[in-house]
Amino acid sequence: MLKLGLLDFGFFDAPRLHSYEVLDNLFEVAPKADELGFSRYWLAEHYEHGVGWRNPDHLVGLLCGSTEQIKVGPAGVLLLLHSPLAVVQRYKQLAYLFDGRIDLGLARGVSEQHVAKALWQQDEVDFSRDRYAQMMQELFHFFRGTFPEDHPSKSITVPPHTHVEPEVWTLGTGRGSIPFALEYNTAFSLSLFHKTANANGGGRPEYLHELQDRYREQFGVEARCNICIGGLCAPSYEEAQRRLKLHVQAHASIEQNVVGTPESCREQLLELQDKYRVDEIIFCDLNVRLEHRLEGLQMLAETMQMVVV
Repeated sequence: MLKLGLLDFGFFDAPRLHSYEVLDNLFEVAPKADELGFSRYWLAEHYEHGVGWRNPDHLVGLLCGSTEQIKVGPAGVLLLLHSPLAVVQRYKQLAYLFDGRIDLGLARGVSEQHVAKALWQQDEVDFSRDRYAQMMQELFHFFRGTFPEDHPSKSITVPPHTHVEPEVWTLGTGRGSIPFALEYNTAFSLSLFHKTANANGGGRPEYLHELQDRYREQFGVEARCNICIGGLCAPSYEEAQRRLKLHVQAHASIEQNVVGTPESCREQLLELQDKYRVDEIIFCDLNVRLEHRLEGLQMLAETMQMVVV
């Protein structure tokens, strides 16, 4: 059975839909997704115009409190813009309060320098891969209490003082992030919806197959992985195209991987499942209006014969 999760950027398209309405709609869409049996509700961190939030951390606990079973988390935390300790403090608490329902996606994406400078209160922020690797290492040391004895952060502990972690997902568009997933034994989500990455050869099935093979060899079990796509489900193909054109500016950077009627979307999703060898696909819904989003979720749930587990 193919599981479907959701990724929400909080797209708005004023004056048709304002940013504050996106927040209101969030608390209608997420409970509906929970009711219909969607597996996850991921919230993007983004610093461009046209989205209803920048950092979704404060929304994660609120959505968990408004739903019953669906897993919730950021996808992902742009770690280069955050203190690893602060991330661990927030998500260890949430993982304890909502046992088994908190995801933590980690991404190498960045903002423009002037945003990063404002967040870090520094003249220049290092966006290098080496710095990201160092921050990943610190984050997992804080989660697992594994700093070396002579490390200055060894004495820092993060309550609650019990072994609890969110389910950590390394997010990537290609091979570049696979070593992090293998080093820290995390789940991995491969994005197919980043237009710029795809233009440079990202999102290929062989990248995920490589991870799956190496993970099986290294850990002796199957990798926890999925793919993330951009899509839109509508009653007819013509209506789907109309909705895409209606809000073209709201999601101009998102690839349209799966678009069409419920039956067509089902065929496309199952084809991707077979191609990438996954049992879960995260669907970034390109519907923008609330009524269209709720209708699209209902049609997807029905055509995929989803059930609440």
